[in-house]
Amino acid sequence: MRKPWTDNELFFNDVDTASWKPIAWKLNPFSGERMKIPGGIYRVSPDGQKALVCNLATMQRTQKGYGVIVPDEHVPLHKGLSADDGLWLIDTATGQRKLLISIEQAVKQTTEPSDWDSYSQMEVYGFHCKWSPRGDRLLFSIRYYPAEFAGSMDVLHRGGCHFDVFTARPDGTELCNAVPDEQWQKDGHHINFFPDGEKLSMNLAIDSDGLKFVQVNIDGSELKPMIDTIPGSGHPTVHPDGRHILTDEYSFAALAWPDGTIPLRWIDIQNKTEITLVRIPAKTLWQEGKSQLRLDPHPAWSNDYKWVAYNAFIDGTRKVLISRFPEEGI
Repeated sequence: MRKPWTDNELFFNDVDTASWKPIAWKLNPFSGERMKIPGGIYRVSPDGQKALVCNLATMQRTQKGYGVIVPDEHVPLHKGLSADDGLWLIDTATGQRKLLISIEQAVKQTTEPSDWDSYSQMEVYGFHCKWSPRGDRLLFSIRYYPAEFAGSMDVLHRGGCHFDVFTARPDGTELCNAVPDEQWQKDGHHINFFPDGEKLSMNLAIDSDGLKFVQVNIDGSELKPMIDTIPGSGHPTVHPDGRHILTDEYSFAALAWPDGTIPLRWIDIQNKTEITLVRIPAKTLWQEGKSQLRLDPHPAWSNDYKWVAYNAFIDGTRKVLISRFPEEGI
């Protein structure tokens, strides 16, 4: 295994305007050396050797503001279970990519044949994909919607989306539908790996009675709340101590304050308590009626869990702030 990636490798997405296809660049910001990666990237592995991506151009069919933006007439339309699109694996040293798990494969390996026909009547697209912290697992989601929304954009915000979330090994084996659509339809969002990579966390209205922080094994077993007495929100991650959850809220949602600030929430599962670490200004000037122009703080840990980065809207522009956690804890 090569050494972990360094500050010499900066990855970012772009669009080839001659073909209107997504691409990515691997750039050395010091030397200016760059390499083009067809299809773009979504998440680089912890060791920097591989990257994952679903189709960045089709993401706007289910939710605007994600993927890359190309003219509507250049956004592919996929009806049914695609055998030639899905989750792509990229070699970051060469830029070569291969289809690791097709949408057809993901569905047919994890559902009964009696269910396949329902997908054939839908438009089906890949969306989020992530590596586990150790790089030995991955997850990716598909989103799909019925014929009444055929050819549409931003279907999520029109109430027509369905979801499945799959887990697998990096070679595509041990494929599971960890959180199927029947759970997501209760209301849920923002699934992520636990630090150990063996469980997933998310917000889910598990009993259809409001969002809770829940956990589930990577094979879909033992879906249960982490805590019953504190509501779920935002973009939760579980701390390596297994006891704490860090999350935020949307500026238009229940836990936001009227002035548009939102809490950075630190939740103690064991003691069933919550602390607001900071109030983050997050309401933009343009988000009303345009969800893609909102700002999510979306807190993210450093690799050593000593720092947290998050977005804020300050002085009319987006800022990325970094806060240090005390060594002795909170």
